[in-house]
Amino acid sequence: MNNSKELDASMWKFEQGVYEWCEWWRGTKTQLQATGIGLGAAFPGEPGVAKSVDVVDLRGLRVKIDSKDRSLPCGVFFATCRFIEDKEDDAYLYEDDGCLQPFDGVTLRRCLYGCNIYRGTAEALVAGGLIVDEKLPGRPGRGKLQCTYRLECMNGEMVVNRMGKNRYQIRMSVAEDEVVRREILLRQRQLDRDAARLAVRRSREKLTGPQLRPVELQPRRAIPAGWRIITNANPPMRDATFRLPV
Repeated sequence: MNNSKELDASMWKFEQGVYEWCEWWRGTKTQLQATGIGLGAAFPGEPGVAKSVDVVDLRGLRVKIDSKDRSLPCGVFFATCRFIEDKEDDAYLYEDDGCLQPFDGVTLRRCLYGCNIYRGTAEALVAGGLIVDEKLPGRPGRGKLQCTYRLECMNGEMVVNRMGKNRYQIRMSVAEDEVVRREILLRQRQLDRDAARLAVRRSREKLTGPQLRPVELQPRRAIPAGWRIITNANPPMRDATFRLPV
């Protein structure tokens, strides 16, 4: 019988595999602990336990156990063990490890997908010359939560979002030459992350044994000469695509 959401947890057939970024397992508490994951630990759904918990396996590696996957029946968990740990899942999409402060009360993150992200109060953003007060969301004639403006000087756009009480975010396009520089840096970071993940995965395969079945990854291609990455001011959730120049 194939696994499905309608299947009772007691009939679940243990599953495991490899994604590009992690090892994964789907199984009941008994099945996961039989593989050495979360021995002696409380699992999601037990009294006082969150829907997602961090445990360790027999190798001493951190494993995240999650019960929020709606495609699984009650009592079956999705566990993952990352190949590399990131402070933030999307940290590599930004040029800076932390936030810069170009103006008093304003933070800046330089996104590698072709935009700068500013955050601050209305007073701080206006004082920094980033926007005029009447263009902020919630002002008369403006949207309540978001406003978008064209930046004719660089053929881009400025998206302003209200983040809370008197807190705003401005996502602003950067100049074309800066877009190109960031594209190259982003692609190199992606290649470096892929290489680091693959190296850790290979070492784990030797450590874990044959139950971790190898799945060949498709190598990420470098930027061909004369090609460009399609970008916009909104960082996409997945990798950028390619197109020939017009």
